[in-house]
Amino acid sequence: MADLKAHFIDVEKGVVHYRRIRGAEEFERYKDLTKGLQSLDLHSLRGRDQKLAFWINIYNTAVIHGVIELGIENSVKEVSGFFDRVRYEIGGFHFSLNEMEHGILRGNRRHP
Repeated sequence: MADLKAHFIDVEKGVVHYRRIRGAEEFERYKDLTKGLQSLDLHSLRGRDQKLAFWINIYNTAVIHGVIELGIENSVKEVSGFFDRVRYEIGGFHFSLNEMEHGILRGNRRHP
């Protein structure tokens, strides 16, 4: 996703043109790659550090993917229920952004 974003950054203004990404061929290739997550064996992730890195990266990527797909211009607050609406299928399970953040990354602990 970082490589994809790099092609659509306005360096002078310091912004990423997410709307332009949506129709890009590179984004279609990215979406094809994410389909591989559906068949990922989650048990292949070893150790706490590897699992944590995987889920942090997936979460951040899924947020950006959601921003692009839903045509958000300024804030995820533009879309009601954004963190429940954006979902990825990983290893045969469906995870919303909320489930990734609160259930997996924070282990259902209260926000600090």
